[in-house]
Amino acid sequence: MAQFVKVGSRTEYEQLEGGRLVEAGGHRIAVFNVGGYYYSIENACCHRGGPLAAGIMAADEIICPAQGPRVQVTTGSVVTPHQR
Repeated sequence: MAQFVKVGSRTEYEQLEGGRLVEAGGHRIAVFNVGGYYYSIENACCHRGGPLAAGIMAADEIICPAQGPRVQVTTGSVVTPHQR
């Protein structure tokens, strides 16, 4: 069953550009603000475990700093695989 865990206040995330790494329940989670809505996904990229919270936002996608895979933060799905 899903469990809600408070990882900060809304004001801490309002000006967020990109992601913020938080730890909750023993998990490293990347939190994103997309148009005033907040999303969280596992901080590890599917390609090589790159830190998604350290990536660059482009609309509702995060570009992983490790070889550039793009992940849609609203769903957690991979949009484009890694770059060579």
